[in-house]
Amino acid sequence: MTHTLLVVALYVAKLDVNRLSLTPAAINAAREVLVATAGTAKAEALAHVLDGPYDPGTYPAQVLDPADGHLMWYVDRAALATA
Repeated sequence: MTHTLLVVALYVAKLDVNRLSLTPAAINAAREVLVATAGTAKAEALAHVLDGPYDPGTYPAQVLDPADGHLMWYVDRAALATA
Protein backbone atom coordinates (compact mmCIF):
# COMPACT_ATOMS: atom_id res chain seq x y z
CA MET A 1 0.00 0.00 0.00
CA THR A 2 1.34 3.42 -0.95
CA HIS A 3 1.06 6.03 1.77
CA THR A 4 1.28 9.73 1.04
CA LEU A 5 1.81 12.05 3.96
CA LEU A 6 -0.54 15.01 4.02
CA VAL A 7 0.87 16.71 7.12
CA VAL A 8 4.34 16.66 8.65
CA ALA A 9 5.59 17.86 12.03
CA LEU A 10 8.74 19.95 11.86
CA TYR A 11 11.00 21.55 14.43
CA VAL A 12 12.25 25.00 13.39
CA ALA A 13 15.46 25.52 15.33
CA LYS A 14 15.95 29.21 14.57
CA LEU A 15 12.49 29.94 16.01
CA ASP A 16 12.63 27.17 18.65
CA VAL A 17 9.12 26.00 17.73
CA ASN A 18 7.38 22.91 16.45
CA ARG A 19 5.12 23.30 13.42
CA LEU A 20 2.62 21.27 11.49
CA SER A 21 2.86 21.80 7.74
CA LEU A 22 0.73 20.63 4.86
CA THR A 23 2.72 18.65 2.32
CA PRO A 24 2.71 19.40 -1.42
CA ALA A 25 0.46 16.35 -1.89
CA ALA A 26 -2.18 17.86 0.40
CA ILE A 27 -1.95 21.33 -1.13
CA ASN A 28 -2.01 20.06 -4.70
CA ALA A 29 -5.13 17.98 -3.93
CA ALA A 30 -7.05 21.18 -3.14
CA ARG A 31 -9.50 22.71 -5.60
CA GLU A 32 -8.34 26.23 -4.82
CA VAL A 33 -4.80 27.14 -3.78
CA LEU A 34 -4.09 30.73 -2.85
CA VAL A 35 -0.59 32.09 -2.28
CA ALA A 36 -0.28 35.59 -0.81
CA THR A 37 2.91 37.58 -0.43
CA ALA A 38 3.75 41.21 0.06
CA GLY A 39 6.66 43.57 0.39
CA THR A 40 10.01 44.20 -1.19
CA ALA A 41 11.65 41.60 1.06
CA LYS A 42 9.78 38.92 -0.93
CA ALA A 43 10.44 40.32 -4.41
CA GLU A 44 13.60 38.38 -5.20
CA ALA A 45 12.21 35.05 -4.00
CA LEU A 46 8.92 35.60 -5.84
CA ALA A 47 10.80 36.32 -9.07
CA HIS A 48 12.75 33.06 -8.67
CA VAL A 49 9.57 31.09 -7.95
CA LEU A 50 7.68 32.45 -10.94
CA ASP A 51 10.43 32.89 -13.53
CA GLY A 52 13.59 31.23 -12.30
CA PRO A 53 14.90 27.73 -12.89
CA TYR A 54 13.03 24.91 -11.15
CA ASP A 55 14.65 24.54 -7.73
CA PRO A 56 12.01 23.41 -5.20
CA GLY A 57 14.67 22.68 -2.59
CA THR A 58 15.30 26.42 -2.41
CA TYR A 59 11.84 27.61 -3.49
CA PRO A 60 9.23 25.07 -2.28
CA ALA A 61 6.38 27.12 -3.77
CA GLN A 62 7.51 25.90 -7.19
CA VAL A 63 5.89 22.52 -6.51
CA LEU A 64 2.44 24.05 -6.23
CA ASP A 65 0.38 22.67 -9.11
CA PRO A 66 -3.15 21.60 -8.16
CA ALA A 67 -4.09 18.50 -10.16
CA ASP A 68 -7.78 19.38 -10.54
CA GLY A 69 -7.88 22.93 -9.25
CA HIS A 70 -6.68 26.48 -9.57
CA LEU A 71 -3.53 28.19 -8.31
CA MET A 72 -3.92 31.90 -7.64
CA TRP A 73 -1.24 34.35 -6.57
CA TYR A 74 -2.09 37.50 -4.61
CA VAL A 75 0.90 39.82 -4.49
CA ASP A 76 1.36 43.53 -3.99
CA ARG A 77 3.34 45.81 -6.29
CA ALA A 78 6.32 45.80 -3.96
CA ALA A 79 6.60 42.00 -4.15
CA LEU A 80 6.53 42.22 -7.95
CA ALA A 81 9.35 44.78 -8.06
CA THR A 82 12.42 42.66 -8.75
CA ALA A 83 15.81 44.07 -7.86
